[in-house]
Amino acid sequence: LLLGTCILLRSVYAFRSSRISILFTVIRLCPNGLMRTTLGYIAVVFSIVWCILFAQVWWVCEAEPSWKDDPIPQCFLGEKVAIAQVISE
Repeated sequence: LLLGTCILLRSVYAFRSSRISILFTVIRLCPNGLMRTTLGYIAVVFSIVWCILFAQVWWVCEAEPSWKDDPIPQCFLGEKVAIAQVISE
C-alpha cells in the first residue's frame, strides 16, 4: 500500500527537489545583502508551495484507497490537482 504512494510521489516531486537544490546553490554563491535575503524568502515560499502541493496529492490519493490494490498502483489525481501542478510550474 505504501509502496504505491511512494512510487507516485517520487516521480511527481523529483524535479522539485532539483530546483530547490539549485536555488540553495545560488543563495550560497550570493554575497550577503538584499539579494541573498530575497532569495532566502523565495526558498521559504517555494518550500511552502511544495508542501501544499504534496498535501493536496496526499489528500486526493488517500481519500480513494482502492487504487492501492491494483497490480500497478496509480492514483487518479483529477483535474484540480493537475491545474494546481501546472500553475505552480
